[in-house]
Amino acid sequence: MTKKRLFLLVFFAFVIVGFVISLQLPGPEPFGVDGPRKSIVLKDSSGNAIKDPLTGVDFIISESVIMQIPVMVFLIALFIFLGHNLKVRPESKRQAAAEWIVTFFRNTVEETMGPKYTRGMTPYIASLFLFSMCSSLQGVLGLRSPNSDLFVVLTWGLTTFIMVQANKFRTGGVGGFLKSWVQPVPVMLPFNLIGDPAAAVSITLRQFGNIMGGCVITGLIYFALANARLSVGVPAVLSLYFDFFAAVVQAYIFIMLTMCYIGGADCTPEES
Repeated sequence: MTKKRLFLLVFFAFVIVGFVISLQLPGPEPFGVDGPRKSIVLKDSSGNAIKDPLTGVDFIISESVIMQIPVMVFLIALFIFLGHNLKVRPESKRQAAAEWIVTFFRNTVEETMGPKYTRGMTPYIASLFLFSMCSSLQGVLGLRSPNSDLFVVLTWGLTTFIMVQANKFRTGGVGGFLKSWVQPVPVMLPFNLIGDPAAAVSITLRQFGNIMGGCVITGLIYFALANARLSVGVPAVLSLYFDFFAAVVQAYIFIMLTMCYIGGADCTPEES
């Protein structure tokens, strides 16, 4: 029996077993999409919710904030595991994996932004990629992805906007920073004032739209499969794309756009 036939046999057996198990399960609940829930509402000593004195809005810790904690704990543990007891020459697969990850991100930053940004930007870009990817992959565990919250991704976009302005100031000084707003001609000032914030909003909405759209599509497919009594087995196969592949691709595109925006804000004077 060839490998292809064996794979097809295992796949269809997986689907049939899932169908049989699904027949024993209750019907699906109505499909819907909800925003992040209020996980913790801060209250005073009398039990009343604490409100912002300016807006009157309750101080809350949302589900999206809570769901970022497992990601941070996992990444910290991963970095400690990969980074401890390193040798000059790798003697373990653990160190070889750590060096491959570092080399991949160093090369990515160097090829996209240039050699002078390699040392300073590699830790940020690597952390951003891994945090985005792991946040998206939480859906595999049945948890809500923080990336499906607009305000979480907006934070990344605002961070990129601040780093763009900081890079202009760092490379061009005060004069170069101010000059960048009127390049290539002064009449472009209004467009430049709109352009940088628009870039931050663009990558924010792009990441949010793709992740949230993926959650909705995945939910609709699972709902349809549940109605067809295929709620066991088949969703696991589909999640290979909607959860794993899409999480990696979206995280990679986000860091590439971030590097392009920050690297393109270099105001270093050209040598004559």
